Amino acid sequence: MMLALLIVGLPGALPASAASQERDPALRQRLQAALAEPVSLARKVPDPDERIEILEAVHREATRAQLPPEMVLAVIDVESGFQRYAVSRANAQGLMQIMRFWLKELDMPGHALLDIQDNIRMGC
Repeated sequence: MMLALLIVGLPGALPASAASQERDPALRQRLQAALAEPVSLARKVPDPDERIEILEAVHREATRAQLPPEMVLAVIDVESGFQRYAVSRANAQGLMQIMRFWLKELDMPGHALLDIQDNIRMGC
């Protein structure tokens, strides 16, 4: 549940990967506060750059798909435990446990299921 609270209040923030856009200082402050919490995503994702990438991708894709970011984080937690290289017995892959057939269904044949951005986009 604590994880779901990390994203609360982030609507309207800009994606970090958009080099031509400025970063939202409020988003940056909230993300850094979330990273500093002792009971946080840091236990599941030790690399701070990867944590930021996951949180920003979740915020961006959840907003794009009009989903609550907290719900997307909860799905990731249940499906993969935030293990980006997770592969199930059914061969579902990545953070959101996406099946390979979705690459064709979503017309994304050149994309990688284990890529954080691609996996979260397909999951949302």
